[in-house]
Amino acid sequence: MKRLVLGVLVVALVGVIARTIAKRRLPELMEHMAESVMPEMMDACFAQMSPARRAFMLGHCRGMLDRAEAKYVATEPSRDRAEVA
Repeated sequence: MKRLVLGVLVVALVGVIARTIAKRRLPELMEHMAESVMPEMMDACFAQMSPARRAFMLGHCRGMLDRAEAKYVATEPSRDRAEVA
């Protein structure tokens, strides 16, 4: 019975540690996905689309990027915006 309790405590502790590490690394992993994985995925998807669907999706993606730029770049100090350009 003591081994069972000890095992449960060890599993719970490992779970808490793993969750803490994952929370800290999540922004880094999301950035990696946006920089490396998304372009390849989008290329593969766009290659399979019809021209009309591709044009629609490209416009949709541009709209999302424009909204993100307006939301995040516009709120940065002006010196940071010069560095981005």
